[in-house]
Amino acid sequence: MKFPLTLVTSMVCVGAMSYACVGTPQNQTAGEAATVEAQSRELAGPEVRLVFWNDFHASLYEIDEVDNDEWALGGLPVFMAAVEALRGPGLSLLLDAGDMFQGAMPINASRGMGNIEIMNALRLDAAVIGNHEFDYGPGSQMTDDPRGALFEAIQASTFSWVSANIVAASQDVAWPPENLHAYVIISKGPYRIAVTGLTTQETPVATLAENVEGLRFESPAGTLQRIMPQILAEEPDFIVVLAHLTGVPKYDESGSEMFSGELGDIMALPEEIRQHIGLIVSGHEHASFLVWDGETLLSEDNSGGRVLTTLTLQPKLGAKGLQIERDSVRKHTLRHRMRSLGCGEEPRHIETVQAGDLTLTPDRRAIDFIARFEARMTNGRCDVMGCAETALRRSRRGECPIGNLVTNAMMAYSPQADAVMQNSGGLRADLPAGSIYRENMNSLMPFDNRFLLIEITGRDLSQVLKISSTSRHGVIQVAGLTYQYEQGCIRPEDLNGDGQIEAWENNCLCKNVTVRGEPLQADKTYQIGLSDFMYYGGDSLKGLFDQTKILHTGPIIKSLIEDYIKGHETCFSEAGLVDQDRPRLRIAACSDGYMD
Repeated sequence: MKFPLTLVTSMVCVGAMSYACVGTPQNQTAGEAATVEAQSRELAGPEVRLVFWNDFHASLYEIDEVDNDEWALGGLPVFMAAVEALRGPGLSLLLDAGDMFQGAMPINASRGMGNIEIMNALRLDAAVIGNHEFDYGPGSQMTDDPRGALFEAIQASTFSWVSANIVAASQDVAWPPENLHAYVIISKGPYRIAVTGLTTQETPVATLAENVEGLRFESPAGTLQRIMPQILAEEPDFIVVLAHLTGVPKYDESGSEMFSGELGDIMALPEEIRQHIGLIVSGHEHASFLVWDGETLLSEDNSGGRVLTTLTLQPKLGAKGLQIERDSVRKHTLRHRMRSLGCGEEPRHIETVQAGDLTLTPDRRAIDFIARFEARMTNGRCDVMGCAETALRRSRRGECPIGNLVTNAMMAYSPQADAVMQNSGGLRADLPAGSIYRENMNSLMPFDNRFLLIEITGRDLSQVLKISSTSRHGVIQVAGLTYQYEQGCIRPEDLNGDGQIEAWENNCLCKNVTVRGEPLQADKTYQIGLSDFMYYGGDSLKGLFDQTKILHTGPIIKSLIEDYIKGHETCFSEAGLVDQDRPRLRIAACSDGYMD
């Protein structure tokens, strides 16, 4: 921790207004002083227990440890049991830092409404909108609205949604929906706790662009600076920021903690703004950290309901409001012996589960939820698609078995294509050895992105590969073409054509790009298969396909991958998918120069 707790006092004052000030004799022992302080806080008011998480991603099922068939992480029965155990019998506040949606098949089939049932049952207090909350597009009732599914989910929520930096780009755009607020004041016993939310400006490139058309995602830091006076005017006892933003801890040359990205912009705000924030619950990066900055705690908890963080708010002594009891802050990793053995096998009957530091009884409501959600589905999640001899893994930095499997499937669907491309960020899970079930495929690619065949010049294609070579969102997986990039080179260039050169924009693409075994030609036209997510600007590709022509609109990519796997006569293996002698993607110095 950057700022260790030091407590030196000879006087303990209780609460505000008419509460008494209790003297502490100079010769009193530390234990006696602690007892007096505890008694003083009890007089001042009760404590509040906070439980929070981020990037839940509709995680109904346990996450297997790929190389360990005995252990798993999370799973809804364990997750719900842990939340109830950790909140305790007193005052509690439950918070979700975004990307609640997009995950297990039954939740996706309900367009997110199943997740709302779960969070309503848990008595969640507030959630911030994450980028994946926009993924489902139209709803079951609001079928003509590109944000219909989100509107219906927000309407059905018994908890509050917050996001202060999403605004309508014009008066003709219906935004915000009812029950979405810039901030809310939540009453807990005698206290008023302010919760505001911020959504990443990456959202238009981290969901389908058409689903956020007409919305503007303003600067999170600028927004927070603008609304903080409004929040302070409410005189809350504590302020929480739910920050679904880019940014993780990093260290400067002196070893001091800093933050990158949008979170770093918030931590660079003036002290008169930051000093009022007690807690920042971060999401979006799927990272894990706990960092103190003065009296402000910043936390993020991986993803998928694997980790929960808890802390206790206690009354301040001698002042109005609440503060975090530093010794109460805990991360709880829900690692446990596998309860559900997955498709094709009966779950183990387990009365209690030791999940990290918690002894839990799996929540019966969660088991019933899962059964009910699965019964609503038209496709069986445990239908066998194929098999894998070895575990097949992803990589965001280079060629990988999963990337080659997916691009092979795309090429098999569209053999007339010169090449196909798939963004690494769309590949969300590894495949374990053994049977490959439909649920495995959904975990691998939960998004309903559609296949497009386009016509593009070699010059524009090379620009796409230049952005891939920055690894900002992970490299692009390919079939039919090869490319090489130099990791970490410094060659600033306006890669996305927006008139600015940001820190990530370096042209590290080597010259030796080939398509169908021949060198890439700038003036030649190629037929390339890719997802509509990429085509419409996802992963910083906005504008790069403006001069291209769509030749064919195909099926949902997930379905063509299923067809490819079902039609494969043998089991897949890592060795069979990755040809070490003929790599599609290499990370090496550009000995022959860089792409112009």
